[in-house]
Amino acid sequence: HFTSHLNDVEISYFNDWERMIDLEADATKQNIVKSWLVPSLEREKRTGKCISSLTVNHEILSCNLAQNGTNGNSDGKIPVQFERDSATAITNLKIEPGNCAMISTDHSISDVEAGGTMKQMKRFRKRMHLMRGNIRNMSDNSITIFVSKGDADQLNKMIVSKYHDQILRF
Repeated sequence: HFTSHLNDVEISYFNDWERMIDLEADATKQNIVKSWLVPSLEREKRTGKCISSLTVNHEILSCNLAQNGTNGNSDGKIPVQFERDSATAITNLKIEPGNCAMISTDHSISDVEAGGTMKQMKRFRKRMHLMRGNIRNMSDNSITIFVSKGDADQLNKMIVSKYHDQILRF
């Protein structure tokens, strides 16, 4: 009875439109999951839409949390600076200020190759969607995103805990 005011053509259009939304939602879910299954270094090289091998500048994070993000920021978000040493400049990737970023742990960079052991590598849980925020600033070797205070606090706790040497990805 909710659609009794619609004629047959309008109902057909609505049904087609609703089906297209469902198809689009299904396709989007599959692509999002697939993007996290590809190692970040490979995804970065292939698409330019991923940043691998990031570490958090904990000194800046601690300072920003102590100031509660009040350094010229009125929306209550906390700036978090990520850095990396890589031959590929962050500014050369297909990522720009204003983009939304999702951060997770990065398990594509083998700790074994960096001199660690498999036991050390396995001690870290894989964490997808650790936090999300908006990219504000970028340079060749660093990127700053603004995240909620809760996400910044969670990241800070992770850094000062047993996960202090965790490598992250966007």
